[in-house]
Amino acid sequence: MSSHQDNRQANLTRGIRVEIASLVYNIIEVVVSVTVGLLTGSAALASTVRSRPPRLRL
Repeated sequence: MSSHQDNRQANLTRGIRVEIASLVYNIIEVVVSVTVGLLTGSAALASTVRSRPPRLRL
């Protein structure tokens, strides 16, 4: 049973690291896109900030 718990903990840790890396990457992408868009006057680049999609109510 201990082996199963160790494996689960390792997978949880790996998953959290992937989530954090994804979040950091997306934040950097937005900052760079908006900055470049504003500096170049490009509406297409500056508008990369998207609003949240509407939630579906079931």
